[in-house]
Amino acid sequence: MAEPTSHFAAAFQQMMEAHEIQVGGRHRRGQVPESASLVHSLRSPPLAAILMDMNKYSNNFMAEQVLRAMGAEVHGVPGTTAKGLQVIGDYLVSIGVEGNAFTLINGSGLSRDAWVAPSTLTAVMVDMAHDPRAGHEFVSSLAIAGQDGTLYSRLAEEPGRTRGKTGTIDGIHCLTAYVEGGDGVLYAFAFLVNDVRGSLGKVKRLQDRLVGVLYELDVEASEVVDPGEVNDP
Repeated sequence: MAEPTSHFAAAFQQMMEAHEIQVGGRHRRGQVPESASLVHSLRSPPLAAILMDMNKYSNNFMAEQVLRAMGAEVHGVPGTTAKGLQVIGDYLVSIGVEGNAFTLINGSGLSRDAWVAPSTLTAVMVDMAHDPRAGHEFVSSLAIAGQDGTLYSRLAEEPGRTRGKTGTIDGIHCLTAYVEGGDGVLYAFAFLVNDVRGSLGKVKRLQDRLVGVLYELDVEASEVVDPGEVNDP
């Protein structure tokens, strides 16, 4: 929130009016007096739960707040978009992405000025798949094809074999995902499509066809690969 105090005051007033509760006086900024009594406290859910709601359902507001929280955690309060973007940029460089190979604008991706190559996204997917601390939580946060999130209605004939994150704005649809290939190998891919005219359905069908090809890979015809390895097709 750019103005969290003002937002709270407006939301509080709206809720009181909705429940026909009369509130006297006015809202004003100030320090909480030492004599104040705590009425209620609310603890945040764990980060893994927040990321699950954020990624499965593409919650842009939550993405912006997580970005600011990362900035505050690493570079100190207050958390800002700029601090959060610095954290992400430093991470991408740490996994081998060139510093000039991406342009980040915000946490949600709702900007036509943002630029990220598919190879950058697959680098993140591969790194997460091999991260023993955060990898499992990251994979669990992704939508499950044919079951939930933004992929609940896609690839329903093979539910659960694909986990991914979609991204959509007018004329653009992207999918980054893990796929259990027919050869027993876990694959990571990023399929980004820009400047789409008309319905985005044709893009989704094309992306799903790629996943279908990976589903049909032949175990006997493929190379002998460690099943725990993640490959970028």
